[in-house]
Amino acid sequence: MLKNLYTTSMSPNKKKLQSRFSKIRSHNGRKAKAWALILFAVFVIAMICVTIVFAMRFNRNTEAYAMTADEFADFINRPLGSVMAEIYYADEGKFVFHYGEGLFIIHSQASLPDPKLQSELDFVLNLKKLNIVYAQQGSRVLDIKISKDGQYAYLSSAGAIDEMQDFDSYIVSLDTGFVKKGTMPENTELFTGVKDTFTTVKNPVGWYSNHCIVNEDKTYYLTSENGTVRDIQLITMNKSDNTVEHRYIFESEPIPMASQMQAYAPADITDIADVELVVGGIHYPLMVENAQAEIEKAFFQAREIEMGGTGCPFDAELLFTKRSGEQGFVTIATDSCAVFKSEDVYYDYSDKDNSILLGYFGLDAEAFVEMLYHNTDRP
Repeated sequence: MLKNLYTTSMSPNKKKLQSRFSKIRSHNGRKAKAWALILFAVFVIAMICVTIVFAMRFNRNTEAYAMTADEFADFINRPLGSVMAEIYYADEGKFVFHYGEGLFIIHSQASLPDPKLQSELDFVLNLKKLNIVYAQQGSRVLDIKISKDGQYAYLSSAGAIDEMQDFDSYIVSLDTGFVKKGTMPENTELFTGVKDTFTTVKNPVGWYSNHCIVNEDKTYYLTSENGTVRDIQLITMNKSDNTVEHRYIFESEPIPMASQMQAYAPADITDIADVELVVGGIHYPLMVENAQAEIEKAFFQAREIEMGGTGCPFDAELLFTKRSGEQGFVTIATDSCAVFKSEDVYYDYSDKDNSILLGYFGLDAEAFVEMLYHNTDRP
């Protein structure tokens, strides 16, 4: 009686049935675990496949818009045209700038790339491979906006509405270089550190970019002193101590345009026997008799330009040969300005334009500018 009241003793048949259920549960548990492992393995394999496919698509995407090694080599050897490269973003981690068809994204300013290894530039996009305008001036220009956090660039074409309908817009990841078609999302917060260089920077160096980047502790802008793409520098001005850092972007150090010759100041330009004009490696001899005497007189009397120099492009040299055989050079402005540069000092050699000087070498001033900046063929 007490046994029946205070225990849950089972009959032999119930015990047998319970044992059978236990075995079934154990068997099903092993099956469930096996299926779980199989499903997990399938999931992992699927994720790996997705990652590989994504990576392949990413690589194809990045490579599709990148400059090839040959395109890059041609690009950096060009003279700068009528406008300077422009910078759109800069901080301690990266900077972004644009010139012609090149959009450059470079990380780690502490260690700028070796100029001989194009692959060390993080991302070099060839904008000719996008359906977009890449000009920096004119009726149709490239419009670049950067997100406030410096993660994305939004590229579009700006100009008359009826001329823009056939172009696309793009979003570029500044961390991965990934490019995709798309417009800037609504309510995007934009980077606002872009300022006018001329009014922001006191005495900017060389031929400088129109824009500079102003951060809390530093100001950044681009400059060129020799007028070639490979000569472009990033200038960093530290607000705390007013120090200025020069960093060549494509070259570890500048390449002198006349490395074996002395840069002549006006006082050095005396007793001249001959003068040559050198543009892009091509030498133009004097075509007017005794023109070297006129050039000597004008350049010897040149006046120094103060307050930071000039914004002219300097894409040509005059090579002077004295009667003693000594040679020297100056770099001359190749827009219409009658200006030359000796090292970091700029001089006016005439109150007029440079047409008379170019005429001494048989060149028409307007045709010279057209040839130099708009055509690839040279006379």
